[in-house]
Amino acid sequence: MSQREIEQLLRAEEVAKAIAMPVNTLKKNVSANKASVPPFLKLGDQPNSPVRWRKSDVEKWLQDRFDACNSAT
Repeated sequence: MSQREIEQLLRAEEVAKAIAMPVNTLKKNVSANKASVPPFLKLGDQPNSPVRWRKSDVEKWLQDRFDACNSAT
């Protein structure tokens, strides 16, 4: 069985900058509007548990939105 390299996880501040969204909005949307933010991992089961993102997931989420906005209809 081969081991996969574990990707470094991004913090909210890094993701907010990458997707041009205020940090507070990103944090609010994690619980209130999950479809409006990239897929994330919640580290714990408490309401205030930290949330992290894989860079590859953020990049794919952005590309998917770009493609949807620029597809020929």
